[in-house]
Amino acid sequence: MAISIEEAKKILHGIHMDLYLQFFFYWGTIAMGMVVNYYYELPFTTPSTAFGIFNAIATSPIIITHGIFGVLSTGMSIPIFPAMRKLGLKRSSWLHVGAFSVRMGGFAGGILFLFFSTPAINQETSGNIASFVMASVFMTAVTLTFLSRIYIYRKDIEIEYESIKKTSKSSEEESKLLKEELDKEMFEGIKLPNLQTILDLSYANFVVYLFLYFTGMYINIWITSGVETINISNPYNIFHMIVTTINFGFSFFIMVVAFIYGMRRTAIFSVGAIASIIVSSVGGLVFLVTGGGRASGSLTLIGGWVMSMVFMLAFFLSYYAALEVVHAISTIKIFGEHPE
Repeated sequence: MAISIEEAKKILHGIHMDLYLQFFFYWGTIAMGMVVNYYYELPFTTPSTAFGIFNAIATSPIIITHGIFGVLSTGMSIPIFPAMRKLGLKRSSWLHVGAFSVRMGGFAGGILFLFFSTPAINQETSGNIASFVMASVFMTAVTLTFLSRIYIYRKDIEIEYESIKKTSKSSEEESKLLKEELDKEMFEGIKLPNLQTILDLSYANFVVYLFLYFTGMYINIWITSGVETINISNPYNIFHMIVTTINFGFSFFIMVVAFIYGMRRTAIFSVGAIASIIVSSVGGLVFLVTGGGRASGSLTLIGGWVMSMVFMLAFFLSYYAALEVVHAISTIKIFGEHPE
């Protein structure tokens, strides 16, 4: 059964609000996850039983808060499923099914990490693998959610086009409204191929973000998880710093182009991403120069936490900058097919 344009707009508005909340909860999940990572240790008396692990979780405010953010960020996909189906957004709904499913693996990884970390078991390698799986599926879920919004933005533009056609009283008014919407996205003369290039660079930047995330998690879990430390000259750290420089370069170039062509929202989000990359890098340097390990003191741990939390903020801001480019391209493609 077909739905009206007004109802479709309401559904889309609800989806957007849901996704904004979901990304806030995603960020809360990683922020509290890093608090657990740097500051929490299982009590030495924790037994390696289901009851013992559950009791350790239930009596730790840090883990409870981390778990609440995890449940909320995962659960926000549930109300989106029927809404997307109503709008015919099959690919978006399947991407959210995928995000929801892999997060289940993340919860399992978290439980296994606690199990292998109990004093009676104390299997560091297995615990590290479980922790890395947990971190990996989290980023996989975030990426799948990001991809789903590309199709949602395109649907948004299609519905806006249909709304203009329906509400216009004459072909002249329709052409005028279509041209006004199209002009909003022309950005002082930038052409569609150039916009597509910016989007391709944004996608390349996301690949760099993923390299940063996974190399950072490798260092965090396998190198600095115990009493070991890391310094600036460590090969893993050098590689991590090189990738960070590439990440900064991509983000800076996108920001400059956005400012030149008047793409204000893309530029603002990119400025936020660059500022976050700088703050995250400073946090990483603080972690390195104050000891580079978990046992190096409170300042070291604060530096590591800031690095991890603000890195994810940079990722999300770059993500929203790219979505603005997607919005512009979709508008030009859909509205541009119907010139005055």
